[in-house]
Amino acid sequence: GLTPPPGYPGRRLVDIEFQLTCAADHPLAKIAHPTSEDCEQETQVAVRDSGPQDLDRGWLSPRNRWTVSNLHAAYGLIEQGLCFGRLPCHLTAPAVASGSMVLLTVEDMPSYAETLYLTRAERHQPGPATAELIACLRKAVEDFAAASGYSGSSDGGS
Repeated sequence: GLTPPPGYPGRRLVDIEFQLTCAADHPLAKIAHPTSEDCEQETQVAVRDSGPQDLDRGWLSPRNRWTVSNLHAAYGLIEQGLCFGRLPCHLTAPAVASGSMVLLTVEDMPSYAETLYLTRAERHQPGPATAELIACLRKAVEDFAAASGYSGSSDGGS
């Protein structure tokens, strides 16, 4: 996963698992054991990285790739059966449970997790409003982790 920017204190909040996903009527869903070669024949959607680094992990060649600005746009394209891509498991769980989306297991394209960090630019103790915001964020992440079955909720401290 990614780490906080150098020089900024950060606390790990939660790890989010991403897995290859497609619509139930997508061509890849009809293959019992899809390979990366099968995936190369289809269009993959990628979410543009907003950071200063150009991350290109886990994506196929740009010729069969659509790049969108956010996860919800990617979800919509995948849901319509237009492409496949990596989405957070908690986002796709209802559609997978209903059978409208499937998780793809491709041997050389494993799932991965990204870590969400809480990072503050100031090294000194936060004021009351910021401390309350931090507490609310941690509580929201703990509730999310409990409801989603994710591990790695807030590790304490500020």
